[in-house]
Parts: sequence; structure tokens; C-alpha cells
Amino acid sequence: MSPEFFALALVVVLLAINVQATRRVARSGEQGLRKVMLMGGVWVLPFLGAWLVKTHLPSASGSAVGDARAGEAEPAPSSLEAPGLARFDVMAHLQNSDDLPQLDWPALDAWAHGGTGATGDHAPEVAAEALNQGRRAWLLHLRNVLGTEMHLHDGADCFILSPLESSVARATARYVSTTRQRIDRLLNGMAHFPVAEKSILLVLPDED
Repeated sequence: MSPEFFALALVVVLLAINVQATRRVARSGEQGLRKVMLMGGVWVLPFLGAWLVKTHLPSASGSAVGDARAGEAEPAPSSLEAPGLARFDVMAHLQNSDDLPQLDWPALDAWAHGGTGATGDHAPEVAAEALNQGRRAWLLHLRNVLGTEMHLHDGADCFILSPLESSVARATARYVSTTRQRIDRLLNGMAHFPVAEKSILLVLPDED
């Protein structure tokens, strides 16, 4: 094998590896400086850059599994149950507003705090979990109306209903968590997010 042929083969292999690694970064949901550095490293550091991408990002098969799970149609609940609380009838508290489901939020709040079929207020964490159940239920009913391309991602601090790929939804959820922490530090006790309650982020596929 001549040196010229070997060099050409090496360039072709390197190009194929770099293109594959670049596509992997582009589809990973990474944002900002980290994404720029990973892509730059692929082309500046032969083989090493692609290896860094492989070790720092989830595998394509893992991402595919995540996307498939995100696409599973979890059924929207017709009722909710929580320790120490009576059953909450979701369907009885859903109204149709402009062809979209609207939950009776005051009724949910009263139930979560022990005002519907239970006695006494509950600890903030217990009430927050009950409220989160109600918000999740409403989002699942809303998802059913908006279409099969919409998926619900349940993050540590937020619910995201969107058509986004699961990797992008996860990155967005991490951004929400980081932003909430920064706001808490900035306000330094003057205001804070309710204990254990999750925010809601709705992303629609288009402006219509």
C-alpha cells in the first residue's frame, strides 16, 4: 500500500468520524459554550475530539430509547389520589374553553390543602405533591387535544409539554432548574418559589 493511498484512506476515515460526531453533538440538545467547544474539538483535535464527544454525550441508541419513551402515550388520569386526601375527580373539574381543557384550579388547590373531603391543612410538601399531580393530569389532557406530536416531560422543577425531542426537553428542564436557583439566590429570601411545586412550560409547534 502506497503512502499516498494510506494518507487518503486516513483522511476519509477521519472525515467520516468527524461528520458523525458533529451530527451527534447537534442532536444532543447541548447549548451554549459546551456545544461550541465539543464541535470545535471534533475538527481541531483529530480522533481525540470525536472520542471526547463519545465519552461526554449519551449514545445514539440511548437517545433513541429516550425519544421512544417520551413518545409513549401515557393515559390522562380521570381521578387523583394522595395520602390523607379524598379522591379528586379530574373529569368533574374539567371544563371546555375554546376547545381546550381547563381545570378548576381553586378546586384543585382546596383539595391539595385538605379542603375537599379531608380535615385540616397538610404540610407544604404534601400539598405541593398533590398540586403537581393535578397540573400533570391537566397537561396530559391538554396533550391529548393538541395532538400526538406533543409529549410531557417531567423534570425536577418543571413540567414541559412540547413537541421537542427528549434530549432537548431534558436540557430545557435543567435550564429551568438552574434559573430558579439563580433567582432564589438573587432575591435572597425576599421571595422564593413555593416548596416542591413545579413550574409549567408549554411549547407549541407553531405560532397558530
